[in-house]
Amino acid sequence: MNWPPADCRFRFGRAFRGADFDYSGVDYLTVWIGQSGEQQTCSKPPCFNEYWHGAMLKLALQMRISAAYYAYIVAFLAKTLAGLHDCDMGEPSLCRHGANFIRTHIPTILATYDRFANETALRMGRTAPVLWLIEPDWHQYHEPSQEGGGLLVDEMVDLFKAITFQIFRHLPAAKISLDISPWVNQQEEWLRPFIRQCTVHFVHTSGGRTSADSERIRASDDGNYVTWKQVHQLSGLGIIADTGYGVGGLSHGHDHQWDDTFNLRKRIADGVVAVTQSNPEAGWPRTIEKARGLLPLPQCDWRDPVYSATVHGQLAVAEQQQWQAGLARLSSYYALLGALVIGLIVGMACALWRRLRARSPWARLSPRVVAPTEAIIAQVSRSSSRAATRAGAVGGGGGESLRADIAMQPVPLPKGAAERCAAAEGPPRARGQDAALRADVGARSGKSQRRGEAPGRPLRRMEEEAAFVDSSGARHGGNKASRRSPESTSSSRCDKCHVSGGPRRKPTPLVDDDDDGASAFKPTMKGGRGRSKASRAQI
Repeated sequence: MNWPPADCRFRFGRAFRGADFDYSGVDYLTVWIGQSGEQQTCSKPPCFNEYWHGAMLKLALQMRISAAYYAYIVAFLAKTLAGLHDCDMGEPSLCRHGANFIRTHIPTILATYDRFANETALRMGRTAPVLWLIEPDWHQYHEPSQEGGGLLVDEMVDLFKAITFQIFRHLPAAKISLDISPWVNQQEEWLRPFIRQCTVHFVHTSGGRTSADSERIRASDDGNYVTWKQVHQLSGLGIIADTGYGVGGLSHGHDHQWDDTFNLRKRIADGVVAVTQSNPEAGWPRTIEKARGLLPLPQCDWRDPVYSATVHGQLAVAEQQQWQAGLARLSSYYALLGALVIGLIVGMACALWRRLRARSPWARLSPRVVAPTEAIIAQVSRSSSRAATRAGAVGGGGGESLRADIAMQPVPLPKGAAERCAAAEGPPRARGQDAALRADVGARSGKSQRRGEAPGRPLRRMEEEAAFVDSSGARHGGNKASRRSPESTSSSRCDKCHVSGGPRRKPTPLVDDDDDGASAFKPTMKGGRGRSKASRAQI
């Protein structure tokens, strides 16, 4: 391989601010991960934001440039779960409670790194050399100001290795960078354990406010004496500087000191290989293009990313599948809503139909609508008239005979009663005998009325004296002795049984309102089991 490689150059990067900005001329894009926004779609925030983190990865993939994460996951988790603040933003702070938070939330920390690495691999491919700038202000958890004491260096080394293991599981070609924490003047004691025991490719600054025109990393901060060259010589790694913001992420605008080619040549000689402008001005791409031809080659640790040729196809398929899944969810929601509306309409229609069907209070109380008595009388009178005509019955007592026939109409017996009555009554009467008997009863009733007798009395006497006709056609008298005989007893026990198997209703004498003064009989609703007091008095 020829040296230096064709992609060996000083790198310019900028923070991702949305897909609508101009990112031409830059070598990489950065985004902070671990924030817990108001809209979190995963079960355990912080979540990978498809419209922020995913948009940055998609743009880097389209531009064929590098993607870099400022992985501030421990601090963001502590802010969300424990209400802690940055050390320069008040109490309770990460400088006092951060170590205890790590001790009690290591599984959560590792799971969050694993989630972001997996989501990144799904969008960039497993071979993507994504740069992870791990845990800005990493040294603050080792500070003696921590309650219970700061984390030991060995503990932090083990945690760092566990974090990088989660990353390499999904992104084996990822690049790892260690935070410098430039306020730590004893850099050798701090950096060497990580450099020796962990996989580290770069070291980086965080928090901005770096000095391009000074040998010191932060010349504007009192007490910070660490130099660029010192860190480079201790680690042997290239340094990634950042600028353009300060305390709490407050923007300082474009830092023109890092555009000066004189300053850049000095910093390249001190081991700086890249600079990240957090808030560059609009004309920065032209400035970068002019500076590139005037700069020497840096330490060539940073190579251009090589993305898999299938990543674009996989990304398109993933987007299509996501769109189809969203469409399926939307369709199911509309189907459920439609079913609810249809059910509501059907329920209202049924309720309206029941309301229209219930024409009277009695019909609303009972599903069996009982026909009016006069309708029953009219229906039965027609059949009784035909029977009387065939029997030759004449006279003025036809109305009472009809009403008596109505009273003697059968009503259904309870379950089993019809069988018991049929067994007690004996063989059924022959066809035609019942009609002759009814005609005889009607004729006698008419004669009694012509003699001036009360209509109820002869009918009752005729009912009691009526002979039961067996299958041979013989008649038995209806005197008291015959009623006391065993044969008549069994017959009178089922006196209410009819040939159709139903009970006969006992007639109740009523006063007819007709002009002829004739009495009428009203059927009782108890199936012939009782009479009114007036009826018993007449009898």
